[in-house]
Amino acid sequence: MARSTTNQLATYERSYRELAAQLADIGFIASGSLALRHNRCGTKTCRCHADPPQLHGPYWQWTAKVNAKTVNRRLNLDPPLN
Repeated sequence: MARSTTNQLATYERSYRELAAQLADIGFIASGSLALRHNRCGTKTCRCHADPPQLHGPYWQWTAKVNAKTVNRRLNLDPPLN
């Protein structure tokens, strides 16, 4: 291998080891996905049914497969009041 190729591989290997160390420090990761959602309500005279609509939200929603079924949960991520 050429010297430049060897240096490049060494650089990639150092970068890989640094990234692997950062990933190890992340900790617990839950399965599923998080999405920001905007919803409509059931009240026909609400602003969310206007033209153009002003949807309610944003709300964080977690979705995952649990025992072969899709589970959706709206998360309350508001900070606690002190």
